[in-house]
Amino acid sequence: MGHIEKRSGRYRARFSDPLGKTTSRTFARKTDAERFLREVDNADRVRGQWVDPRNADTPLAVWAEEFLQLCRRLSPTTQETYRRDLARFVLPRFGRYRLGQLPVDEIENWLNDEIAAGIAPSSVHRHYRTLRRMLQVAVQTQKVLNNPCDRVDPPRVPRREMSFLGWDDAIRLAEEHNERYRALIYVAVDSGMRWSELVGLRRGKVDLRNCKIRVTEQFMQLQDRSYLRKEPKTAAGVRSITLSRFTASMLGAHIDRNAVPGFDAVSGLSIW
Repeated sequence: MGHIEKRSGRYRARFSDPLGKTTSRTFARKTDAERFLREVDNADRVRGQWVDPRNADTPLAVWAEEFLQLCRRLSPTTQETYRRDLARFVLPRFGRYRLGQLPVDEIENWLNDEIAAGIAPSSVHRHYRTLRRMLQVAVQTQKVLNNPCDRVDPPRVPRREMSFLGWDDAIRLAEEHNERYRALIYVAVDSGMRWSELVGLRRGKVDLRNCKIRVTEQFMQLQDRSYLRKEPKTAAGVRSITLSRFTASMLGAHIDRNAVPGFDAVSGLSIW
């Protein structure tokens, strides 16, 4: 436990870190200095570890940059999502707050304000997850003792029933397009592939003899308009899909007419 000194009408709380270095903070009121020392002591005694309270004074905007540096091992798309959500939605509201002084009720108000502004609940929930993850990393790296988002109820995301084109409507849609993209629509309807999987499909993943497509990657465009090939998010995303003979025949004709020659084309281009 540290001690308190009164100097020039103010109260200095002094304590020692695990290396024996003496550190202090000054408060206008004695009760604030006492509460500060209790928090320091509680971190050491209850949790069995020491957390430097000075880290809690870090502005959230400053910690956001450190957090993004720690995320460099994540996929580029995840990093991009974090950076976008922080810049557009989190930091405009909380950037000036101190890391250890983010009120739970203010987080609740922020989420309610976004819902009231007409932002989709799924997007609001994603903004909440970004803030929660950033604060959780602060806990894990011993910047703060707890995550205020753990005491916040995020917005409920209502389930929406998916709608599908009927087979007749799908055929009508395909036949309205020119020859080059007609096969793309038939493959999409027949396979159920995601758009990112479909547009990145390469010749080497198509087995026309057995009417199969092997899905092993996605093709994504980043905010800087560059493109990225990446593995599916889960192991279940890697799969083999069987096409009808009609669709496989149409796909084969498309490849013969339009795809660049070669096993996987040049520079990893898709078959479309």
